[in-house]
Amino acid sequence: MLKLSNHEIETLGQLSNLEHVNRLDLSGNKLKSSLETLTGLTYLNLSSNELSGKGIRGILSLEQLVFLNLGNNRIGMLPDFAFAKMIHLKCLLLNGNKLESFAFASLLTELNTLVLSNNNIESIPEDAFKNLTSLRKLSLGHNKLREFPPVFQLPSLKELNLNGNKISSIPDAISQLSHLTLLDIGSNLIENVESLAILSSLPFLSKLNVAQNTFYGEGYQEQVWLWERSEKNLANAILMRSIPT
Repeated sequence: MLKLSNHEIETLGQLSNLEHVNRLDLSGNKLKSSLETLTGLTYLNLSSNELSGKGIRGILSLEQLVFLNLGNNRIGMLPDFAFAKMIHLKCLLLNGNKLESFAFASLLTELNTLVLSNNNIESIPEDAFKNLTSLRKLSLGHNKLREFPPVFQLPSLKELNLNGNKISSIPDAISQLSHLTLLDIGSNLIENVESLAILSSLPFLSKLNVAQNTFYGEGYQEQVWLWERSEKNLANAILMRSIPT
């Protein structure tokens, strides 16, 4: 691994000649454009730079990438098929950018981790995840989603973070996520506590956050009681919230 993080690097200079480098950390610099000549890279960390959507075009030719971190940049838009050539990509981090939409169609079956938290995404197409049969971790926390994303056909999904959105209900289709172990739907607009009942159908769910929602109804305390005493024993569940009296 070649580590060049936090060196206030603004241009790539001679880095373009490092043909034999396959793991590169350039996080915490001042880069405004990315590299395209290091085609042998498998690991690339460009988090906390000054990259925009145009500035990352060079990355699209890096077909050997397995890990790509573009978090905390200034990316507001991506081409429709931005990552379509990255057939080996397993982990993609784009948290802390300015994305209002995302090129889901460009993602391929090898991807197992996708982090899009802290962006401005308002909606997700119904077929967005159709290719992601290996996806195990999805983070869409702190966006502007009003509806539960269409994740129900993700057979391998284990962790789902939707914290800090504007989601108001939990669809029954969540029962299809049979391998889910972690669900964070805290800090949303979910009101009906009875909608939590469907979560009992998830056989491996062991970590649940529903804090900071505005639950109502007499069933709230009963629902908490059921979760605390369920066979799943959700020791890590965070269910408590100030309830209007």
